[in-house]
Amino acid sequence: MKFEDEIERAAIEIENGGCILCPTDTIWGISADAENYEAVERVFALKLRPKTKSMIVLVSDRNMLEKYVESIPKLALELLEEKNTPSSIIYPKSRNLAKNVPAENGSVAIRIVQDDFCRTLIQRLAKPIISTSANLSGEASPSKFSAINSAIKTGVDYCVKYKSDLDTEAKSSSIYLIEDENIRQLR
Repeated sequence: MKFEDEIERAAIEIENGGCILCPTDTIWGISADAENYEAVERVFALKLRPKTKSMIVLVSDRNMLEKYVESIPKLALELLEEKNTPSSIIYPKSRNLAKNVPAENGSVAIRIVQDDFCRTLIQRLAKPIISTSANLSGEASPSKFSAINSAIKTGVDYCVKYKSDLDTEAKSSSIYLIEDENIRQLR
């Protein structure tokens, strides 16, 4: 299937409240509309993930980021400019997301994606998606498509075929927490 066709098929599933399995700029992820409460609930259920563990939100660019956080601290801007590897930043206050996306304290981890497929999908949707590793809660995060549990592959509404044949190992993003005037790497 062509790149454009995969984008359209994935976008339609997400627009219809579905969840998909797709490549990201890190590991394969389970994704859904970050503004759709029921879609996010489906991802929690599929992963058997406690609802107290929030998920990462993926955006296409800084303009989109600004729509989903109250403010972007200066340290976050500096980090975004200096890092050329996938980096998720936990922002203190989110907005415009489904109620079950932010952590209990209102914070949210957001990453501006670098992967062409993910960025194009998010741009096509004109909204962010959630992304969580394609594993059942408690299992190791799979580093490639072939290592994904079959329960995940059959539990999503659509498995993106783009890059699924690659045997390249991937790793999770770095996660940074900004508190006051300090930044701390959590992963």
